[in-house]
Amino acid sequence: MSRPALIVCEPTGRWAAALRQAAGDKPLRIVETRRPADALARLADAPESLVALAWSAQRRDQAAEMVDTLGRRYPKAPVVVLLDREDADEAALASELGAVQVCCGRGEAPAVVRLARRHLGRHATSRHWAAMDELVEQIWQTLPLES
Repeated sequence: MSRPALIVCEPTGRWAAALRQAAGDKPLRIVETRRPADALARLADAPESLVALAWSAQRRDQAAEMVDTLGRRYPKAPVVVLLDREDADEAALASELGAVQVCCGRGEAPAVVRLARRHLGRHATSRHWAAMDELVEQIWQTLPLES
């Protein structure tokens, strides 16, 4: 099982770049995916992640199905919908399906970063030494059992 992250599902990579820029010098664990199926696979490995999903009128059916699926399968993984521009109808639909936040334009990336940091807590930073976890586990295995 992986550590939770901000999973960004979008076809272009523009939102992920804006989110990294908004994170500034305080790293944020961001995982990029291009297809909903890839985001679901990542989420299966880290079910307490935050999902940021690109949404457009052209991909409405696919995005709406994804938000609904995430809400049912992964209730601990909030969904943020990313719109390229303000669209009240699309935003209302995304909210109705369970999105915790709808962002209209990449200028709102800082709000997504703040939400991700709050949701991910200590898992927010990407600086992690996996070998340390293994070492700690080895040490625990050598300690005597309580009597």
